[in-house]
Amino acid sequence: MVGAVFITAIVITVFVYSYFSALCGLALRRGLTHKREEILPTVTLIVCAYNEEAVILKKIENILQIDYPQERMNVWFVNDHSTDRTREIIAENIHQIPFAKKAFDNEFARGKTNALNYVFPKLESEVAIETDADSFLDPKSVRELVKNFADDNIGGANGVVKILSLEKGGQAAQHEGFYRTLYDFWRRGESAIDSISICNGPIMAFRTELVRDVQLRSMADDTELLFEIIRKNRRVVYDQNAIAYECTPANFNERIRQKMRRVKGVFQVYFRNLDLIGVGRFGRHIFPFVFLQICVIPYLVILGLSSFLILASLNPLLWLTFILMVIPKINTLLWNIISTQLIMALSPLHYKGGAWRTIRSSRQMLSDIDIETFKE
Repeated sequence: MVGAVFITAIVITVFVYSYFSALCGLALRRGLTHKREEILPTVTLIVCAYNEEAVILKKIENILQIDYPQERMNVWFVNDHSTDRTREIIAENIHQIPFAKKAFDNEFARGKTNALNYVFPKLESEVAIETDADSFLDPKSVRELVKNFADDNIGGANGVVKILSLEKGGQAAQHEGFYRTLYDFWRRGESAIDSISICNGPIMAFRTELVRDVQLRSMADDTELLFEIIRKNRRVVYDQNAIAYECTPANFNERIRQKMRRVKGVFQVYFRNLDLIGVGRFGRHIFPFVFLQICVIPYLVILGLSSFLILASLNPLLWLTFILMVIPKINTLLWNIISTQLIMALSPLHYKGGAWRTIRSSRQMLSDIDIETFKE
């Protein structure tokens, strides 16, 4: 019985990941599946900030580098009940920005989703781009993102996040690098099939006409926006030419807390949108498999691992398989797979609600980075 449980868990896990990866690989062979060309729509860049005094000035300096016509872009800062000097730093330095600019105080309850709900109805530009205060945009990122809106079927576009690590080769960098490699491959494949299933929060663009009436209510505001756009029969695509940079938290507890909060938000969004399974190309070819990856397989992995430990207690020879762990690449691979699945499985138990907490270690790393690095 225990052996059957172990085999069933392994077979289902391997099948889902292998089938979906093969599907993405085949889709990528078709190349770009939508029109992408140079256009210059009006754009609003939205930066929500809660207790970001360590990095907000760097964010302003980064915005100065953005290559886009001044008369075509607005920059909005939304101070979300900060208790440090975030609001004052914005007020003292916003004049440096060459684009039209505004600073808002979120009048709704604290939390990024509430901050976005507060400003969305005020949007007047054709396109809005959401970016985090603790991430830096490549100077060409805005131009690259908006090219996707040359196709009327595109309602949103998501960019690539590249990790800046001051501890190159560290375990955190290796883990994040492994995750990002798979993440980028799957998102590119999804984009070629129809729409992506999850978003990189630091750099997401969307047609404002599709979101003005949206009321966000999850901890994964970007992925929730994605599903709102899909429900309006538009695609959300992944653009590797649009790049944002951020740091992985150096503190282990902060890194785990950040990932658990993120995954819990995705759980919320996926379960609220189960009715989309089977609807359109996204609902037939993408969402069912990603739902299994995020919401089911982590528990199958735990079940399979538990079954293996029971089997090993009955047959000590099975412990010899752990010899494989001395091989560095296998050790890294297994550690990444198991730790990621454990984090996803435990994420629904994450107790924090809509209010966000500043990840201090990554802010400190960002504050030490020379902003000139991002200039061409």
